[in-house]
Amino acid sequence: MIANNTVYTRLIFVLSLLGALIFPRFSSESNICIGISAGILALFCVLETNKELKDKKYRFWSIILMTLFVTFLSPSIVNLGTQYVNNYIQKQFEIENAEFASNSHGFKILKEYAKKNYNLDIVLSNILPPHGVPSLIKIKEGYCELDIDPSKIIKRDKPGKKYRDVWIQGVMMHELGHCLDISKDYPTFKNSRIGTISLAPSDRKGVNSIETLLSAGKKKSTRLWREALADTFAVGYWRIRYPKEASSLEKILIKKRKDGDKTHRTDCWIKQAAKENSPVSGKELFTWALKIRNTEKCFTNY
Repeated sequence: MIANNTVYTRLIFVLSLLGALIFPRFSSESNICIGISAGILALFCVLETNKELKDKKYRFWSIILMTLFVTFLSPSIVNLGTQYVNNYIQKQFEIENAEFASNSHGFKILKEYAKKNYNLDIVLSNILPPHGVPSLIKIKEGYCELDIDPSKIIKRDKPGKKYRDVWIQGVMMHELGHCLDISKDYPTFKNSRIGTISLAPSDRKGVNSIETLLSAGKKKSTRLWREALADTFAVGYWRIRYPKEASSLEKILIKKRKDGDKTHRTDCWIKQAAKENSPVSGKELFTWALKIRNTEKCFTNY
């Protein structure tokens, strides 16, 4: 029995030593910790097979080594578990994202709408949006990229089953509004001009470079200014495509904005949009939204 235990211990020693040499080569925190843990386990096996150390010193050092073993291995287990969960969530999102991309009520509507009315290409990202941000538009050179998680949007906004698809479309149009608005100010490889249309009037002074443009874009006043355009754009879309449901959707959005943070308090512009004549077509929607954003009585909101 003792001989068998010694054989097993030596086998564990060899495997641990290999682990100590191999895992750190894969340069991640988890693998390095596993490698260190394997090295500690290998040392423990040396003590276990050395009969001369079977005394108080052995007990002392075995306790120290096993404590270190647990200390280094525990974070690795947590990290590996977290990676597994994140990978699983990402895989599930990719499946849902593929379905959303091909759904006639999903991303296809935005893609076709942007191309038809503004000759703009929108691509759907396959990356899960950041935590707490279920929809996000990224301005690229000549196109925009959309990150969106419809299930999280519905869970956050609670528009009701009746308006689920229409609400998601509104969120996508909101992001399209951001794309059209902000991209007009960004320089391109062919044109180095810096614009200020997406900046709040109070933040435009001194903006003459990409650095000053990006800095101004972080100000709360400009963030609200941009949200005003995006929300108005979404409202205009609803009024063109879903005139019967538009009023109810506007009320849901107004309530959401009133309860939100200050950079999203766009209820004044949304109410103003409700008083205006609806845009005639999608091609006129952006110009219509720009006009409403310039409503002077709403400027006090920022």
